[in-house]
Amino acid sequence: MRPFFFRQGDMQFYATEKVFKALSQRFDYIFDENYQYPGVPEITKNYIVKNVPFEVKEFKFLPIEVDHAGMQVLGFRMGRLAYITDIKYISEDQIELLEHLDVLIINALRHESHHSHLSLSEAIDLGKRIGAKRTYFTHISHTMGFHSEVSIDLPEGFFLAYDNLKLEFESNE
Repeated sequence: MRPFFFRQGDMQFYATEKVFKALSQRFDYIFDENYQYPGVPEITKNYIVKNVPFEVKEFKFLPIEVDHAGMQVLGFRMGRLAYITDIKYISEDQIELLEHLDVLIINALRHESHHSHLSLSEAIDLGKRIGAKRTYFTHISHTMGFHSEVSIDLPEGFFLAYDNLKLEFESNE
């Protein structure tokens, strides 16, 4: 982080209290206010709480809580787009926060079931329940198969994401 800090100046960190605690244990020299060493990044902590919107510059985010192998992690809704890459299960109250999406991006790790990520069929089922106009699958294993072959069997409005994919969406409602 030091090279980034030298070029960019103070850094804004956005995380939950639990994540900040883990970061401060791993990077104590950054988070310990008593640590005075030249070149240590100076940060500003911005706490994220599930279901409580926050802004970064002109962008508004809504944290959505999902389950990832027993860990509660966050995905994010930004206007009519939601990005949730480490998901195995999502509660109904969190699904309700994903109504009226144009774009949903979720993981579809592989064809077979997995303990911490959605399989392709589970991701399709969840995508249908949420009802976004377009659903993109990411966090895809090399065992999924060729993009062109897997894409043929996807329902209308469902797509495999790929490197350098650019999406247009309404960022704020």
